[in-house]
Amino acid sequence: EFSDRHLEQAAWQCDPEVRLDILSWICERKGVKLDTVSATQYAAVQLILKLNMTSQSPGFRGRVSGSIRKFVDVMGVGLSAAAKATKNPCTAASGTEEQHIRSPSVQRCVDFLKWLWTFSVQSLGPGLVFQRKSLALAIIDILLALYTEAHDGTRLLLPVQHGVAHGDMLAVVHMIGDPFDTNRNAALSLLLRYRPALEHGFSKRTLHEAYMHAQRLSKRSIVADVAQSALLYRFVSAYFPQPPPP
Repeated sequence: EFSDRHLEQAAWQCDPEVRLDILSWICERKGVKLDTVSATQYAAVQLILKLNMTSQSPGFRGRVSGSIRKFVDVMGVGLSAAAKATKNPCTAASGTEEQHIRSPSVQRCVDFLKWLWTFSVQSLGPGLVFQRKSLALAIIDILLALYTEAHDGTRLLLPVQHGVAHGDMLAVVHMIGDPFDTNRNAALSLLLRYRPALEHGFSKRTLHEAYMHAQRLSKRSIVADVAQSALLYRFVSAYFPQPPPP
């Protein structure tokens, strides 16, 4: 067992395998629940992610995203329980409903989810390395699954609007132009899989610009440009079945 006062020191370890062990313990330990995750543990997860986004090992990145997926699953269960408690007549009558919604454990969780989303979107920025973008797309996938699959009560506790903000999703669209096939295909897969939740976030103007850019790319002789054009056409056709007007 790790004590909170040793977590930060352990998270700074030079050996990435040690950091991964710390991450696995926080996210996957037996009996972990929303109200057992401390502020120090959230901070340790943030630090470990910052230090390990550029690992060269696909297996390592997969283990990181696997731990984060299980951690987010724990948050989803905890937030769902908090949302259900607000509908309990006995809870409401006792005047504890508002306290439950704003309990420290719920607030820490929501703050962490906001940070995780922002951090992941920022990791898609131009000029950043393939490994960072690849892991960021995997985390965005995990968060979108939470945002889109949550029932209405849980949605009230989630930063849903923050999570599917127009500007943030444009960063994912721009990943269709990434130099690496893996990232391009992962970005398109996200956009297609979560289309019902995202389709209202893209204006006709945005789709028209993507369509026109795809047309320009399709006329070039560079193979990568033509491949990007095909992915953009798939994105536009999914969100706007008829070609946008000129």
